[in-house]
Amino acid sequence: MNKIFEPLRGSWITRYRENAEDNRNYIRSVAEKIPAEVRERMLLIVDRAESTEKFCDLMIEVTGKDASQQTQKIIFLESQIKVLILAIRSAKDLEPLRVAARETVERLQDRAYREEQERFHASNSNSAFLSSPSVVP
Repeated sequence: MNKIFEPLRGSWITRYRENAEDNRNYIRSVAEKIPAEVRERMLLIVDRAESTEKFCDLMIEVTGKDASQQTQKIIFLESQIKVLILAIRSAKDLEPLRVAARETVERLQDRAYREEQERFHASNSNSAFLSSPSVVP
């Protein structure tokens, strides 16, 4: 079972998913008792259902990862906003406020730079993988 579904144990999603798996396993186990033309079509349907399930699992995993990254970004930005608000509230003159703002901007730029470097390395590794010639013996 997909790791995204682990927290959903006991939910209706998990029950339907397990029922579908049980149904597919049952069809595979009684396949030789079914007439040949019907058996082939049923097994094609089962294969299609399994490939669709794998695709959906992949999409959920990618979407979950993206949502997690966006949540982390929001948490980071929220913490930076809190620092600025505290600096504004405690500032008697402008110089400490300027220092806090400059430090916050540097942290934001630093994070943006690291994210860009990660994207760059990921795209380079993907393009290197796609462009590397495969040797067929």
